[in-house]
Amino acid sequence: MDRKALLKDFVAEGVRREFAGLVNYGRFDPQTDTRTLSREAIDEAVDILNYCRFLVRKHPQFREKATSVMRLAFAAYVELRKLERDELQLTSTGG
Repeated sequence: MDRKALLKDFVAEGVRREFAGLVNYGRFDPQTDTRTLSREAIDEAVDILNYCRFLVRKHPQFREKATSVMRLAFAAYVELRKLERDELQLTSTGG
C-alpha cells in the first residue's frame, strides 16, 4: 500500500474507533472532559512499546521491524511528555 492509501486508512480507523468509543464513553465534549489527553496518548505510546516487545517474544524474526516501531513510539513519547507539560500548565492557569 502506498503512503496516501495508508494515511486514508489511518484516518478512517481513527474515525471508526471514535464512533466505537461512543458506546463506552459517550460523545467527547471538550468543555466537560477532565482528562489530561496528552497523558492518555502517553499511555497509548507505552502500549505500543509493550505490544512490540510481546510481538518479538512471539515472533523473534520481526525483531528489527518491531525495534524500528519502538523507536518511533519513543520519539512520540518524548514529544507527548512535552505536550503533557504544556497541557498541565495550561490547565493549571485556567486556559
